[in-house]
Amino acid sequence: MPHIHALAVAAWALIPLFAWADRTVGGAGRRSLAFGLVLLAGVVLWALSRDLTPVSMALVWIGYRSLPWKVGGSTTPRGPGQVARALMRHAWPAAIAAVMHYAGAASSALVLHLASYALVATGLAVFYAHRVDVLAARGEAEDGRLNAFIEGIRGAAFGAALAFALSASLGGAG
Repeated sequence: MPHIHALAVAAWALIPLFAWADRTVGGAGRRSLAFGLVLLAGVVLWALSRDLTPVSMALVWIGYRSLPWKVGGSTTPRGPGQVARALMRHAWPAAIAAVMHYAGAASSALVLHLASYALVATGLAVFYAHRVDVLAARGEAEDGRLNAFIEGIRGAAFGAALAFALSASLGGAG
């Protein structure tokens, strides 16, 4: 049985952390608390591993999640132009990771996993727009529960992208 380093296992805690943080930033709590805990997790992983990627990606996520929604479209992209802008917005972390990779400071796995995240996040936004339209056609309004669910899934997807990419560099299989 292969040995998996404890730090690699700890990286998987990023999934529920980012799920909670994304939802919290989306309106379920104090943004500063979510940003602070994400940054703290990045700093702790950096301190334990001497790998700057966790703290760098924590800062990237904070910047990305702080962007106003008018940057990159809308929470409900409709039509090819809006979907493309939403994809560009969600690809921002992957683009930063690509620059880091080019500079020798991040793995190609990080770029790949964050690019996959961008596709998932954009798909979730398109799904949300469709569901809002279906509800509107019925004369109903979205009560916030679907948005809360999608924020949690989107955050979990970001955490999973980081966990997959980091677990390999932190001593596990990724």
